[in-house]
Amino acid sequence: MPEATKKIQIIRASFSADQARERLSRNILFRRRYPDTVELLYLPFYIFEMRLEPELKEYGAVDGIHGTFLYFDPSTLTADEPARPLELPPPVLSQEEARERAISEYRRALLFAGMRRGGRAWQIRSVQPYGFYYLPYWVGYFSRKRFVQIAIIDGLAGEPQGPKIRRAILDIIHNHSM
Repeated sequence: MPEATKKIQIIRASFSADQARERLSRNILFRRRYPDTVELLYLPFYIFEMRLEPELKEYGAVDGIHGTFLYFDPSTLTADEPARPLELPPPVLSQEEARERAISEYRRALLFAGMRRGGRAWQIRSVQPYGFYYLPYWVGYFSRKRFVQIAIIDGLAGEPQGPKIRRAILDIIHNHSM
C-alpha cells in the first residue's frame, strides 16, 4: 500500500445536520424549501503538496472517484474518529493516477494564472503525496412529484458544490444503493 494511503483520515463536518438543512434550503433552485432528508457522505481524496519555483508551496486535492482537482489546505484540519461506523467508499483511482491528474490540472491552472500575470511562467518543482482523507459533504434530497433532486454542500465551509463533485456523489449513492 502506498505510503500516503496507509493512514486514512476522516474529517468531521464543521456543522450539524440541522445546520446543513438550513444551508441547503438557501439553494435558489428550491426557493427556500427545506430538503426532505439530509445525509452526510464522505468522498475519498488524495492530497498533494505542490512546490513551485521559486519556493512557493500549495496543496491540491484529487477526488478518488473521478479525479476532480481542487485547491485544498489540510493544515487547519484535524482527523476525527466518527461517532458511528461509516461505510466509506473505496477510491477508484490509484494514488499515482490521482497524482498524474493533479499535475495535469495544476499545470493548466498555472498556465491561466501566468497569462493573467503578464506571461510569467511558473515551474512545478515537485508534487508529493501529503495524505489520504475522507472529506464530508452534506446532500439534501428534495422530492418533486415523481422525482428526487439533490443539492450538495461541502461539510467544512458549507459552500454549494458543482457538477464535478455532484457526479462523484451520485456514483457513491448509486454504488451503495445496490
